[in-house]
Parts: sequence; C-alpha cells; structure tokens
Amino acid sequence: MRKKGLSPLVSSVLLISFAIVLGILVMSWGKAEQGKRVVDVCDKAGVEIVSINDELQACYTDTKIFFTAGNTGEGILSGIKVTAIGSQDIGNEEVVVDMGPADVTRLETIYGGNVGELLQVRFAPEINLGEVCANKIFIVDEISRC
Repeated sequence: MRKKGLSPLVSSVLLISFAIVLGILVMSWGKAEQGKRVVDVCDKAGVEIVSINDELQACYTDTKIFFTAGNTGEGILSGIKVTAIGSQDIGNEEVVVDMGPADVTRLETIYGGNVGELLQVRFAPEINLGEVCANKIFIVDEISRC
C-alpha cells in the first residue's frame, strides 16, 4: 500500500514561507508599537521661551542665541533642538539639558553667524537625545539682538 503525503521538499518550502510571513508580521507590529510610544511620550512634552512683562527672554549675537526656557510638559526633557532660520541659511543645534516638569533654566547655543539676519527661531523639546517632538515646537518670530 502506498501512502500519499507531502514530499520533504514541498514541506520545507511551506515551513520556510510560513516563518517568513510570521517574521514580517511581528516586525511590522513592533515598529508600529515603537512609533506609538514616541507619540505618547511627546504628548506629555512641551517647551516654551519665558516671557516677562510681554518680552520674550531670548536674544542673539553674531554667533550665539541666549534664551530662558521652561518645561511646560509633564515629562523630563533631555534636550532642546534649536533651529535658527536666517536670511541666508538655516542652522540646527541641540542643547543638552535635564529639565524636569515646570523647570526653568537659562541656556545658550551656538548657531553660526553664516545664517544671516535671524528671521525665526524654533525650539523643539527632546524626550530622549535624538527623539524630537516635532508637534510641540515653540516658534519665536521676532528675536532681538543682545
């Protein structure tokens, strides 16, 4: 009597195909969960430039930006990404700082004098070094010289 079944080659191909499909599903689920975690943490992040008597506490020289920043979120900030938009170029710098909720601190950063006249400065909170919360940017349209 002859038994019918799958040949070893066909069963190996099916097993490998199943493993690949399962791996793809797990990897895409993990990537989606990682993205969701960063968005959740950014919901609790926030930064602002302190204003005293309706005057923003920020100014600049030819090479540096000085500012007083406050953490308006519920989490700890590990840094602030400062983007200086000038008439000739754009400069990006990262200020490393450990700011707890409601902390206020004076900071400075080099932005390079080759950007030209400063037109706008953007301050974005970082929850982990390199993880910028782009949806929580504080924009300063008019910044004065120090």
